[in-house]
Amino acid sequence: MFSKVNDDFDSRQMLSESYCRTRQNTGTSSQRVWQRIRAGGESLSARWIGSDATTDLAVLGLDSDKLTPAPNANDFVIRTGEVVLSVGRSRLGDISASCGIIARTGSAWRTWRGGEIDRLIRPDIRLYVGQSGSALVNEQRQVLGINSPALARQAVITIPAQTIRRVVDAILELGRVNTVAILVV
Repeated sequence: MFSKVNDDFDSRQMLSESYCRTRQNTGTSSQRVWQRIRAGGESLSARWIGSDATTDLAVLGLDSDKLTPAPNANDFVIRTGEVVLSVGRSRLGDISASCGIIARTGSAWRTWRGGEIDRLIRPDIRLYVGQSGSALVNEQRQVLGINSPALARQAVITIPAQTIRRVVDAILELGRVNTVAILVV
């Protein structure tokens, strides 16, 4: 699934039958009301639900009952060295993939924006044009998370499924994510 907003391409992932997730910086505030998403050869309308800049996540509402989400993997079975695939869409809308391994895993951490990430997943993959916001998939075809180049310098970080669930639940329930301010003196 992907969308085009003013020549900016980004991949989307199905979250449920009615919602999909994407990267937070997908469009400007005026573009966030409605977006056209192409999925399975069909053009769908999507409305902006909300976002969290600290974790680089956003939620879009879909007007379709024909799509089904991919299953998420258990966050605790991710291992360094595991073969993974980044799956997204190219500029032309066709499927684009990049193969690699999990280069590093770690415990919970905070992004430079203050967002709380439940687990570090750093894949050794290359994100091609349109793969920002793509799914990181394991050999069992389970989604490990969403790929973002915005959370680390010169590295791709995968936002784990556990973090996505927590952030999306907060956006759907409260319209935002409560964050703790950090003051460094």
